[in-house]
Amino acid sequence: MDRRTLAAALAFLALAVFWAAPSALHPTRAVPDLGDPLHLGWTMAWDAHQLVRHPLALFQANAFYPYRSSLTFADHLLPEALLVAPVNWLTGNAVLAYNLGVLAALTLSALSLFLLTRHLTGSAAAAFLAGLAYAFNAFTLHELARVHVLNLQWWPLAWLFLDRFVAEGIPTVIADPGDLEYDGKRLYVRTAEQPARTAIDLVYRRVLQHEFLAQYDLDHPLVRAYADHAVCVVNPFRTKPVHTKLIMALLSDEDGPAAGLLDAEERAAVARHVPWTRQVLGGVTRYQGQQVPLLTFAQRNREQLVLKPNDDYGGQGVLLGWETDQTSWDRALAAAQAAPFVLQERVPVPMEEFPTWTPEEGLRITPRYVDSDPCVYGDHAIGCLTRIAATALLNVSAGGGAAPPTFVVTAKVPS
Repeated sequence: MDRRTLAAALAFLALAVFWAAPSALHPTRAVPDLGDPLHLGWTMAWDAHQLVRHPLALFQANAFYPYRSSLTFADHLLPEALLVAPVNWLTGNAVLAYNLGVLAALTLSALSLFLLTRHLTGSAAAAFLAGLAYAFNAFTLHELARVHVLNLQWWPLAWLFLDRFVAEGIPTVIADPGDLEYDGKRLYVRTAEQPARTAIDLVYRRVLQHEFLAQYDLDHPLVRAYADHAVCVVNPFRTKPVHTKLIMALLSDEDGPAAGLLDAEERAAVARHVPWTRQVLGGVTRYQGQQVPLLTFAQRNREQLVLKPNDDYGGQGVLLGWETDQTSWDRALAAAQAAPFVLQERVPVPMEEFPTWTPEEGLRITPRYVDSDPCVYGDHAIGCLTRIAATALLNVSAGGGAAPPTFVVTAKVPS
């Protein structure tokens, strides 16, 4: 490492300590909050523990007993865990490892863009400013409680090592979907930087599917090559449907395009477990066996409905009808017709008493909404993800809740 790179790395590390304060100033006993950092710290500690003791059983975590492979119920955090594994091995302090992981993520993210920018421009000053802007901003300040989100170094490094792949005889191109061509047999790429047509064997798809479809149709070269099995696609298109809300509309609509695909037993299972869901469109639909005009029905039954964007996450754009006035609800319904939105019937959310603690009020027992989502493999539920919140919008990313550990408690069977 040359002197300028070392100086930049030390400067980024010093700024990371400032950025992550006060946790970074008390790394053995403080965390950004009492939610995600504790869970993520445990995950990285488990990875470090199991990698040296029983690596082939890495996913058999000591949680969700008696279910197996319980580490698969959430992010395994292996890349992050490896960065701080020596800390866990030497100290056994998961809080310290978490905080050092945050400092490493911020420092490496800044340094990676420093290296890329200097490689492209030859200017160390420009590279330093680029690293500052990339790693120290409002987004990373908000995400200090999620160490895996802070590890942003991989994208600049992908660009940096692009030249290395090419130099090693593995041609690699970072391209826009508009640069692709398909002749019915092979997929090709042609860019302004590489005007010669280059054959493609493997595509790692980074573009989001709804952003892709906003610009292209199903006649796009990548779609046709994928359908013809002419190219291998990592993160393929078939992963998308289960991510969207419309999958529940397809399942629950008795008159929809998927109605004929389900047998009587499957339709009964959908009726028991999938809430009534419809895309926000004009026209007539069925509700509890009765034909109703959807938009009029939605206006008159606001308190029993939820309005959600089809393809979003983190609680963004979700409108709870029973917490919304009629004027705002009508305005949102009108706007929802211009983009894919769905209406869902309200599902009662149970409430339980939970211990909560704050520095100001200490320990209190307060009511919380509880949402338990089973992890289903095949036809078996093995464990669940549980979220609790003081508001009816149970979403951790939206700041409305926490994801506490969930234990399956069963009576001990006499031996």
